[in-house]
Amino acid sequence: MSRLFIDLASLIQWYGPPVGIARCQERFALYARRHLPGTVFTVFDPRTNRPRPIRPEFVDGVLAGRIKLYLGFLPVPGSARIHTIDRVPARLRPHYWWVMRFRRKLVLAIERRRLAAATPDARARWSAMQEALLTPKLRPMVEASDGSRVDVPDIDDLLLPPVELGPDDVTLAIQSDWTHTDVAAMLAQRDRAGSRYVALCHDVIPLMFPQWYSASDVRSVRRHFEQAFARADRILFTSQRAAGDALSWCAENGIRCADHRCVPLGADPFPATAPSGLPKPLEAGRFALYVSTVEPRKNHATLVDAWRGLVRDGTVARAGFRLVFVGRKGWMMGDFSARLAADPELAGTVVHLQGIGDDALAALYRDAAFCLYPSIYEGYGLPPIEALARGKALIASTGGPIPELVGDFAVCLDPHDTAAWESRLRAWMTGSDEPARLAARALRDYRAVTWEESARALFEAALSAGHKGATPVA
Repeated sequence: MSRLFIDLASLIQWYGPPVGIARCQERFALYARRHLPGTVFTVFDPRTNRPRPIRPEFVDGVLAGRIKLYLGFLPVPGSARIHTIDRVPARLRPHYWWVMRFRRKLVLAIERRRLAAATPDARARWSAMQEALLTPKLRPMVEASDGSRVDVPDIDDLLLPPVELGPDDVTLAIQSDWTHTDVAAMLAQRDRAGSRYVALCHDVIPLMFPQWYSASDVRSVRRHFEQAFARADRILFTSQRAAGDALSWCAENGIRCADHRCVPLGADPFPATAPSGLPKPLEAGRFALYVSTVEPRKNHATLVDAWRGLVRDGTVARAGFRLVFVGRKGWMMGDFSARLAADPELAGTVVHLQGIGDDALAALYRDAAFCLYPSIYEGYGLPPIEALARGKALIASTGGPIPELVGDFAVCLDPHDTAAWESRLRAWMTGSDEPARLAARALRDYRAVTWEESARALFEAALSAGHKGATPVA
């Protein structure tokens, strides 16, 4: 009997509401938990370079975000970066971490005692001791974004010993595998067992636009996909554009890509009512919404420049509008939120919200006047799909597969044309009937792929993959 192996190293180390790849991994894993009883959920252990099954009693807690794993004191399996700890002899590394990260180590040591406490009173005493040590930076280790408690067990308490693969088994890689697993080790295990290895490729953006990433991250992604594309039994892509770009990169680099399929991502159903109210100072119908991690390719800068023009000509003041960014801080953006807050021209008309859960996000979608998505390039783009699924008017970009996904349900503009964005925003904020027409049409006619449908297609494509067999790297 075949088994399906899914590694959750990315999800179990994710803090805050899951977005992007973490959100996809969560939705797919939940489907497998409900519908594919032979699924084995694992976490890649960098000490042994092998995935280890999560103990069955912990799986639901991991998928619900109630159990996390801190692996910051262990090697990063896919990293091409040389860290200071790499220069420390292995026998001295535990001592190094106690010296350099004493408070963090102590918080985690107390967490082990808290979880092992025999009585509620003992657990409460350990919790109080831990609480006294928590700083704002350390608090997310043991708390969810809603303030509820998260358990952080020791890796060896959470995981079972490694399991040997059989010839009928399938390993499905659906996370940030270039960081959290060692693809060479995974493929070697596949080759020994004669099993199958299927990988979901969300995009090859770091290989197409290396200027948006650190050099070490680009090397990690390149090293991963050079092997995955050539040696996997099947590659899954989320859009035709992402597949075409990946295949072009393979051709340019002399790689014959594995058998591949396209599987679109899903969108959450639109709730009849949003249980949350709007955060202050937002007013229903008086803000434009952009949902995205803050990173260079997401192109927040174009929106800010366009918005500044609308502030200067009085449009923002007359319309009483705000521009709302929802998303965690990414990389290479410096202190983006602080700069926005301190900009006297913007004067509080640009709001950046972080740590927003599903209920609050539903309220923001419900009450936004319209949505925006100016990203320069995407592998897929979940927020524009979710906006249309909620019946919102949308101004999106022509970047990557976005026009492929939104069709004629949205207005698509060149992501670099600030004047075009400023002009369209001005029209939509001052009485154009275009947003109302687009919103009505989206609500009436747009049908997004659901996560249920997306997951079903993904697992059908993964489990039907043929055996490519052992293929050594040239």
